[in-house]
Amino acid sequence: MSRLEEISDVKTLQQVASHLEKTTIRQSKKIARLRAQVARLKGEHTDPQMELKLLKEQLAAMQREVFGESSERRPREEKPDADESKAPRRGHGPKSQPNLPVEEVTHILEEDDRTCQICGETLTEMGD
Repeated sequence: MSRLEEISDVKTLQQVASHLEKTTIRQSKKIARLRAQVARLKGEHTDPQMELKLLKEQLAAMQREVFGESSERRPREEKPDADESKAPRRGHGPKSQPNLPVEEVTHILEEDDRTCQICGETLTEMGD
């Protein structure tokens, strides 16, 4: 009996199937690259479309190696500070609001609501 026949959980089988599919795709691509490389070494003429596909795969592999699989961004080149006396940038972010009125509101709980529903302890007022 193989290991796959022992698995009865559907989610586990789906994960195994997904892993096997990815492995098959990766191996197929590697076989295509190796065939193109063998043909090139033998001096045989290779299909331009196959050569283009091989080069695209190599580029994608190098990009994954450099930038990773996630949504990471390329590092920005640091620009020399030619003009340090630039005006501050306008846009998003917190802004000082000194003219807004401050209103303090105190909420008082009913006696029934002053007990924690999880541990049963009495709730106390939070500090500043």
